[in-house]
Amino acid sequence: MAIKTRYPLAQAQSVAAELLMMLGRHCLNLTIAGSIRREKPDVGAIELLYIPILREAHDLFGDV
Repeated sequence: MAIKTRYPLAQAQSVAAELLMMLGRHCLNLTIAGSIRREKPDVGAIELLYIPILREAHDLFGDV
């Protein structure tokens, strides 16, 4: 059985904030969820809830 690595809340919050900055322009709405939102002392995963900005169907794969 594998042992799941957990990280301190402050470290997880920092990484989550970076992800929000990187992904924010691609989303109508983006927010942190899970253990980070609940401010648990240690975090096993960064969970994000989002609503993506949808593009036209022909743009999904670029110039194919």
